[in-house]
Amino acid sequence: MHDFTIEKHDHHRNGVAGYPFHVGLITDEDGSTKVFVHFEETEAEIKAHGGQNPRTAILDVDLLAKGVVEFGANSHRGDHYSDKIEDHISHEDSESDKQFKAADPKFYAICKEGIKEEYEERQALKDRYRGVTP
Repeated sequence: MHDFTIEKHDHHRNGVAGYPFHVGLITDEDGSTKVFVHFEETEAEIKAHGGQNPRTAILDVDLLAKGVVEFGANSHRGDHYSDKIEDHISHEDSESDKQFKAADPKFYAICKEGIKEEYEERQALKDRYRGVTP
């Protein structure tokens, strides 16, 4: 497991028909800045892969700026980052959430509670398939 800090994140709807995702910036344990792209797993995916196949990509920002996208040169273990990223997404406000909260605090609170519940249910399902006991 890596030690890193999530600096900011946001949710992208991915157009009108694409699968939505989360994107963010992290400061890794070596001081580098990395970008993450995270797609939430469906219940069927968790069951099929036993909760062991996170949909998280991690790329070094400085290497991306130089055009380095090749596997092995700019590739990092998303599974070492995904649990902390998912926890952060479910409990911390995204950049869009902050705007939403300012515009309608009551409705925001209802929506955020629903997101936390979905995360906890998904995490419990993953733990069950990984053989983790509560």
